[in-house]
Amino acid sequence: MGAPAAPRPRNRTARAAPDSPHGDVPRARALADYLARGRELGAVEGPLGARVLNPALRPVLEALHHVLAGGEVSVHILQRGNADLVDELNLRAERATEESSTLDTADDTLSATV
Repeated sequence: MGAPAAPRPRNRTARAAPDSPHGDVPRARALADYLARGRELGAVEGPLGARVLNPALRPVLEALHHVLAGGEVSVHILQRGNADLVDELNLRAERATEESSTLDTADDTLSATV
């Protein structure tokens, strides 16, 4: 038998619960908190098992998908939201990006520029 394998370095990520649909995929706590706050503020609607994206977010998500697919979009804010909540969400997004950049997986990275 060879030498025992070196222990893997630990990082500061939370693991999804065993019964989570994400299984054992590492998740950044700040990203999970950001997404949870979005849910609290109405990003999704409906009961557990039948949740859907808030219809007001559909065009925003569509625009995101076009950018990710190489397209170009224009965003126009018709009415400004609560400045304190906007600042809070921007800060949460920044923290999630910083924390996620330490993970070994690119799918846990969030970046937002406002």
